[in-house]
Amino acid sequence: MNMHFRPPIKPLVAILLAAVACTTSPTLTRAQLAEQLRGSVEKTLAHDGEYLDGLATAVKGEKRDDVWAAQMESELWASYATDTSLPRGALKSVDCRSSKCDLQLQLYPEHSPQATIERQMAINHWIAANQSCGYTMISTPGSAQTPGAMRIFLDCKTSDLAVRDGRVDQR
Repeated sequence: MNMHFRPPIKPLVAILLAAVACTTSPTLTRAQLAEQLRGSVEKTLAHDGEYLDGLATAVKGEKRDDVWAAQMESELWASYATDTSLPRGALKSVDCRSSKCDLQLQLYPEHSPQATIERQMAINHWIAANQSCGYTMISTPGSAQTPGAMRIFLDCKTSDLAVRDGRVDQR
């Protein structure tokens, strides 16, 4: 199973700060260091945005197989709802096509960073344990409108999965 996890940008900023501090000349001013960091962060954000857009485009660009998609969406919603280790109400949408799905989740920021990490780990375990599909999990820093946004992109090869007796099974 293929799995990718894209961490939030905040830890990357800390790493970039440390890297810039360790690899720059001692003659650089704080303003110059800040400018280097800002450039690095902007490049990272642009790359992450392009990557996310590419995954979303891949899902949206796929023709919908109504039978497979409806069954997969139903199973994902039911599986999430019955797993008591997952944050209630965090799964906001599930959009499946013919072999790919886009799941959108919302983790609320009123929890501590440790609690947020634990929720992300629970979600990762849920998707890894319950799906035979490859997946990419992206936690975004969010904005004022969507803090703590999280997306999971499933890639299920239709040659490996089939709908039988109302269930999505491996062939």
